[in-house]
Amino acid sequence: MSVFVKYMDSPPSNFFQCESDGLAYLSQVSNVRTPEVYACGQSYLALEYIPAKQHAPNFWELLGRQLARVHELARDQYGFINDNYCGRTLQINTWTDDSYAFFAEYRLLSLAEAAFDRRLLAVGDLQAIESLCLRLSNIVPYQPASLLHGDLWSGNVHVSEDGLPVFIDPAVYFSWPEIDIAMTRLFGSFDQRFYDAYTEVRSLEQGWEGRLDLYNLYPLLNHLLLFGQSYLPKVRDVLAKYA
Repeated sequence: MSVFVKYMDSPPSNFFQCESDGLAYLSQVSNVRTPEVYACGQSYLALEYIPAKQHAPNFWELLGRQLARVHELARDQYGFINDNYCGRTLQINTWTDDSYAFFAEYRLLSLAEAAFDRRLLAVGDLQAIESLCLRLSNIVPYQPASLLHGDLWSGNVHVSEDGLPVFIDPAVYFSWPEIDIAMTRLFGSFDQRFYDAYTEVRSLEQGWEGRLDLYNLYPLLNHLLLFGQSYLPKVRDVLAKYA
């Protein structure tokens, strides 16, 4: 039996356990495939080895429909049963009734304040983010608390031995479904067939494409914390767009 092992020297506390729990949760409550977890320790995660193949002809359509069905899994509150990680950054998932308060406090402000403390953001940048948080309800329409993958860029969608989608490296929680869609556009867009298939199953609110950069302020702030000042211009571009 072949095994894929992820290892990190001195990871954050319960880092790999959170990933293991996220993979299991996605698999248990939805129709998506995730790698089976064989073992989990403080510094490692042993997973089912899934050899990568070429995309099947219907790969993008299947991925779009699968994600739409994941997003149909809803809760009354925003957050998750535990905190987890996006990269090495702690992702706070305290259950919250107000979606705007959840996104403001636990996504934008928590990271912006950490970046400011590390002198990665100027005081004007922090003030612009605080101002934006006060206006979220004027920009983002109501969306249910849907189950999200949480870190859905192209590198976190594996291709199975059958050429079909496998969801990996999740940072699951319940929030606005457009957040996952936004991540698919952050580092190069998914194939248009993905978006067409998604909207055949589940419609998106009018004007969704104009909000994607706002949602991606969260991963951009995370990348600023993880990788430094090279991401500051992109953060400022988003702030200028919604100022």
